[in-house]
Amino acid sequence: MKDFITAEKTKNVLMSICLIAFGILFIALPDTSYNVLTKVIAWALIIAGAIMVLYYFINFKLTVKGSIFVNGVLFFGLGLLLLFVPDLYITFIGIALAFAGLQTIGASLERKKRLEKIWWQELVSGLVNFAIGVVLVVLNHAKVAQNAVMIYLGISLIIDGIYILVAMLLFKKVVKEIVKVAVSEGKEENK
Repeated sequence: MKDFITAEKTKNVLMSICLIAFGILFIALPDTSYNVLTKVIAWALIIAGAIMVLYYFINFKLTVKGSIFVNGVLFFGLGLLLLFVPDLYITFIGIALAFAGLQTIGASLERKKRLEKIWWQELVSGLVNFAIGVVLVVLNHAKVAQNAVMIYLGISLIIDGIYILVAMLLFKKVVKEIVKVAVSEGKEENK
């Protein structure tokens, strides 16, 4: 059990260091990071789509759903499109943020109907997400939008990495407390 906990802790610390390093890289080199990230995602979609289509034809005689073929073709096509038109990433991110913002606004209005006090915080968050999404869609070809997205991703990765590191430090303290309690309870039971 102790080996498992040590391995998990080591894995999480390494992951947090990687997140922080990528976050710093995204902030320091937003143009290069954007170009590399868009190519990696495009190729991942192309490969996933090709695998899905191949899987469909290999298992054609079995009862394989046709949706695998359709999804494979869509992934493949989307990957090709994003490979040759990388500015679409910003548009997709903007649409996703605007949509998420609208959902949050709707949820906040539902909270207001239920007379919950925190409804306005959710409303502000939704409005901010919606506004950022609209700005990204409007400025999708501008380098400013690309750099802003990469800096936002970089900050998010750094925060996530720090959060995991702090969690691992607190985890060690919590485990020590649990062991102390278990040992003291074991001593009391033996008496």
